[in-house]
Amino acid sequence: MSESTLQDSTSRDLRNRLSVDLVTGGHGFIGRHLVRQLQRGGRSVRILDLTEPADAIAPAVETIVGSVTDPTIVARAVQGVERVFHVAGDPNLWRADKAAFDRINHQGTRLVLDAAAAAGVRAFVHTSSAAILPFGRVSTLLPDDDADRLAPATMPGPYARSKLAAERAALAAARNGLPVTIVSPSLPIGADDRYLTPPMTMIRDLLYQRTPAYIDFDVSFIDVRDLARGLIYAAERGKPGHRYVLGHPPMSFSTFLERLEAISGVAMPRRVLPTGLALAAAWVSEFLADHITRRPPRASLEGVRMATPPIHLPFEDSARALGLDLRPLDESLRTAVAWLRASEEDQSRRRASQGAD
Repeated sequence: MSESTLQDSTSRDLRNRLSVDLVTGGHGFIGRHLVRQLQRGGRSVRILDLTEPADAIAPAVETIVGSVTDPTIVARAVQGVERVFHVAGDPNLWRADKAAFDRINHQGTRLVLDAAAAAGVRAFVHTSSAAILPFGRVSTLLPDDDADRLAPATMPGPYARSKLAAERAALAAARNGLPVTIVSPSLPIGADDRYLTPPMTMIRDLLYQRTPAYIDFDVSFIDVRDLARGLIYAAERGKPGHRYVLGHPPMSFSTFLERLEAISGVAMPRRVLPTGLALAAAWVSEFLADHITRRPPRASLEGVRMATPPIHLPFEDSARALGLDLRPLDESLRTAVAWLRASEEDQSRRRASQGAD
């Protein structure tokens, strides 16, 4: 092999190495959309997820099966990658094992951050949650501005505390030199949510009229495709140590119900629950789940508590800083409704087929 050929081969190998992105939780709702967009942009992708993919994925995608709580697996996953998109986490608002929230969302994040720092990655995007931010009256893109107000004691439950702890770990890593940016999305909606995250579960229950009453609170959504694009922009355009809050401007839940009814043709609930009554019902539901059924409650205390504070977050500043345009919310709602209905029909056909056998 000539010297020039060897140099070309070395340069090609280096380019290939430096175009690899790691997506933790790459088989989940957000992760699948992110992986597709990265591939369309010409990136090679490695996924770290608890399971093998449910369907065939492109040959360029490598899957490492394992947990973000396993330091050996995490260290292997970050080797040779340029960028890390940390999406993995538990998005649910109830668990029989409350300590699992901290173990997965917080300690898992710390492991990925530490491994990424040791591997010398060039960018790290941490996916947090806008749901925790109203409890600290967040108004800027600089987390240091709200460090005193956004405290564990202000959080509505163990999920939110774990996400706050993870965000603080990400900021500490940024201060220590790791190029970390934080993306805090509002409620993601869209197609291909195979495990039904809480926002899509909420919409499904409304479509099938399983929700007799509601709390009227501020709510914000983001199309999962726009969120995936925002995560990529955060890696390319974001500033280390900054937080980008992505979502449409908030609306009242009653306004959201009007739009969902117009899009779906399904009558939405009319009865508004007082917050005190909703909290009491959630307390009973969660007590039964914790001590008797060990299955998710109809309503969680943390979920109801999250439905109370008004939302005044820097959505517009964040989108402007990243150059992110959001598609119309009604388009995203139509996509979510269509996918949920198609998914329900597919499950019904499968149940009928199994019954026939």
